[in-house]
Amino acid sequence: MFDENPYFAGFTAWEQMIARMYDMWLIGMGSWNWTQSQMENALRIQLNQYQAAMSDLTIMAGKLGEQVNKNQIAIVQALEDAIVSETKAGAK
Repeated sequence: MFDENPYFAGFTAWEQMIARMYDMWLIGMGSWNWTQSQMENALRIQLNQYQAAMSDLTIMAGKLGEQVNKNQIAIVQALEDAIVSETKAGAK
């Protein structure tokens, strides 16, 4: 009935246009959803890498502190030995 009436012929074109616009909107939203998912995954990967790097850095700083402490003890011991040997040599 509507197809036969010339007054309603324009509505068919509008209906098709709105259907296509809705399809394009769905494609755009799907694209946005995919982009958001990719960004979330990239952020998750970056945070995991940052956490691993911080853990490694903490371990390395602890080992460095231990090595510095050992070196300082060795230097102090060497100085004490040098002073003691000089003192003994000077006393003779």
